[in-house]
Amino acid sequence: MIKMSNKKFLAFAILIVASIFVAPARAQAPQGAAGRDTVIVLPFENTTSQREFNWIGASFADSLSDLFAHAPGLGVVSTDERELLYQHLRLPLTSSPSRATAIKIAREAKATLVIIGTYSVKLPQADASGAGGDDKLPLEVSGTASVVRVNEGKLWRKFDFGGAVTNLQRTQGALAYNILYLRDDALTLSLNDILNLATKVPPRAFESLVKGIMTEDREKRSAYLQNAGREYAKARPGEIYPEAEFELGNLYFEQEKWKDAAEHYTKLKKGDAHYAEAAFNAGLSHWRLNDLKSALEALVPLASDLPLTGVYNNAGAISLQAARDEKSAEERDRLLKQATGFLEHAKESDPQDATVLYNYSYALFLAGKFPEAADQLRNLLTLKPRDGEILFLYAKALERAGQVEAATAADNEARRYLGKPYAQYQTIWQKSQTITDVPLRLAPQFDV
Repeated sequence: MIKMSNKKFLAFAILIVASIFVAPARAQAPQGAAGRDTVIVLPFENTTSQREFNWIGASFADSLSDLFAHAPGLGVVSTDERELLYQHLRLPLTSSPSRATAIKIAREAKATLVIIGTYSVKLPQADASGAGGDDKLPLEVSGTASVVRVNEGKLWRKFDFGGAVTNLQRTQGALAYNILYLRDDALTLSLNDILNLATKVPPRAFESLVKGIMTEDREKRSAYLQNAGREYAKARPGEIYPEAEFELGNLYFEQEKWKDAAEHYTKLKKGDAHYAEAAFNAGLSHWRLNDLKSALEALVPLASDLPLTGVYNNAGAISLQAARDEKSAEERDRLLKQATGFLEHAKESDPQDATVLYNYSYALFLAGKFPEAADQLRNLLTLKPRDGEILFLYAKALERAGQVEAATAADNEARRYLGKPYAQYQTIWQKSQTITDVPLRLAPQFDV
C-alpha cells in the first residue's frame, strides 16, 4: 500500500482539480422535449476489485438525483422510489445493472431518461523517495456516465469524468451540469449554480468524511467522522452532517454497540439521503436493547414512507413482541392489530418470504386464530421442513385447534429439530399455555 504524509496528501489533493473531460454538447433532443422528461439515476458500477469504494457509485446516484431536482421542468425519481423499484424487481439496492436492465427499471419508473455509469479508483504513485502517509485513500476517481433514452432504448451521450476524491462533489456537479445542458441548452441554471449546490458541504467536512469512509482502522474512522461532524457544525452552527452521522451509526452497528448506533442513526431526518436505512437500522438497534417503544417510533413512520417488505416485517414483528409482553388488554389489542396489519402488507409484498410468513403465523396464534395459524404454518413447512421453531408453533396451534394426533406428531418433530430450546419452550407452554420464549424474526438488512 502506497502511503503519503498528511501534508503531501493535501498538496496532492489540491493539485488534482476535479474535471469533466467532455464539454457540454448542444441538446440533440427533439424540439420541445425539454420539460417532458423524467430522469432516474442508477448507482454507478465500480470496475476495480476494490469493493470498499462501492460507496462512490451510490453517491453518484444520490448526488445527481439531488442536483437534477433543482432543474425546472425535469421530473426526478427519488432515491426512495428507486429502492422500491429495486425491491419490486428483486435487485440488490446497490447493484449496477446492465443497460437492458437499466432500461427496464426506468420503464417501471415511467422515466424517459436513465443515467448509468462506471468508474475506477486509483491510488497515487509513490514519490521518488518512496515516502508515503498513513491514509488508505484513493486520491483519483475517473469514469464514464451514459445518458440513455428509455423509449428508444438507445445511448444518447457519454461523458467522461475524473478528479480527486476530495473534489468528488465538484466532479458530480460538473457532470450534472453537462447532462442538464445536453437536455436543454436554454438551461436557466449556470455551472456555478450547480457547483454551489453540489459543494454545499464544507470542503474540510467532506474531506474528513471521505477519509473516514476509506480507512479500515475503526479508531481512525471514528475520529475522521467525528471531525467531519465538527467541521460541518463549525461552518453551519446548529446543524448536523447527516452523512457523517449515518457512517458513525454504521460503524457502531457493525461493532454491535447498539446504543451508540441508535444515537447517531436517529439524528437523520426525513429528506436526508440515508434517512430510510438509518431509521431501519435504528429500529434494529433499539430492538437489540429491548427498547421496543423506541424501535417502533423509528419503524412505524418509515413503513408509511417506504413500504419495503423488510420494513413492514420488522415493524410488524416488533409490534407483535410488544403486544405479547403488554399487560394492558386494550394496548395489547392495539399492538396486535398493528402487527397483523404490517405483516399482511409484508405478505402481500412477498408471499414467499419465510420470515414474514413465520411472523404472520405467530400473529394469528396470538390472536387466538389457531386453525388459521396452523394452515399458515403447514404451508411454511414446505419452505422450511426442518425448522424447529416453526414445528413447535405448528404443534401448539394444532393442539389448541383440537387436532391432538397431528399435534403430537408435529411436537415429536419439533423436539427432534429444536434440540435444547425445546425443553425451555415446552416448560413455559405447560405452565402457562404461552409461547413467550419463542422468538420473533426480524429482517437483519435494509435491502431484504
